[in-house]
Amino acid sequence: MAVSYAPLLVTEETREWLEEQSRACPSATAASRWPTPKELREVLEALAGYSVSYAPNDDGGWDAHIVDARHGTGHEGWRASIWVENAPDDDTPTAFTFHKPSVELALTILERLARVCGPLALSDSSTGGVVVV
Repeated sequence: MAVSYAPLLVTEETREWLEEQSRACPSATAASRWPTPKELREVLEALAGYSVSYAPNDDGGWDAHIVDARHGTGHEGWRASIWVENAPDDDTPTAFTFHKPSVELALTILERLARVCGPLALSDSSTGGVVVV
């Protein structure tokens, strides 16, 4: 079974749901938004020790494949695929999804995006677990 991890914006509804689940959440004053494709690519390309490749997808967006450069195309090391759908241009905030990522790498990417976009959460499609960064 393929596991996808969905980044989530931290909205008032998300905060309320997380509080009901007894999970920590940033203060209500922190804004949250999706990154632009340009911001996402900048974060990915700044990951030291990783190679990133891009390919257009059928949904009007693109996919990014991030691989631990020390291990080439093998299955060792952290790796992730990111699916960006309906990206109208480089400057419009756009949602994305991780597909079969190393969780550690997905959290690293989200933590760096959160510096620009405000708090983000990562939801695991198989367990429903959520982590806020």
